[in-house]
Amino acid sequence: TPTERFVESSGHRDVLVRSPRSAELAALLATPSLSDVQVARMAALVEQAGGREAATEEATRRLGAALVAIDSPFFVAAAQAELAEVARFVIEREF
Repeated sequence: TPTERFVESSGHRDVLVRSPRSAELAALLATPSLSDVQVARMAALVEQAGGREAATEEATRRLGAALVAIDSPFFVAAAQAELAEVARFVIEREF
């Protein structure tokens, strides 16, 4: 199901699959066109299931890997600094 794919990839399988709200989230994920209220509810369900925390952890892990990758003699220092700045901006921005 879409819900199980989300939780499998986030590493929080037990949190959501065992939750009584998982069926509600699955139904919302299967809805072709969502209202603003439904989108807000889905966001709340994902938040409650640890989705934001899991995404933040994964983004931080990938940022670290990216910073290691650009720490290379193939990049000039200015390019490294700019790439690092953009990567940190993407990870740290708030919506």
